[in-house]
Amino acid sequence: MFYQNQKLIVHSGFMNDTHAESVQVSGEPMTFGYWFWHGGFLVFISYVIIICGTGVFIKHLFSLLKKT
Repeated sequence: MFYQNQKLIVHSGFMNDTHAESVQVSGEPMTFGYWFWHGGFLVFISYVIIICGTGVFIKHLFSLLKKT
């Protein structure tokens, strides 16, 4: 029973990958480079898209207000 649960936990991705190239130690502060190359760029791009979309929306609202 324990072996089956262990296989499920490993398959779900909750256990650390022991063969990872660069392992982040929990006691050390995370560097910007590590964060950026391990998924941070997706967060950064998402924020840029949200900011640009908000700007387009506000520009559209002001163009509607000018028409009236």
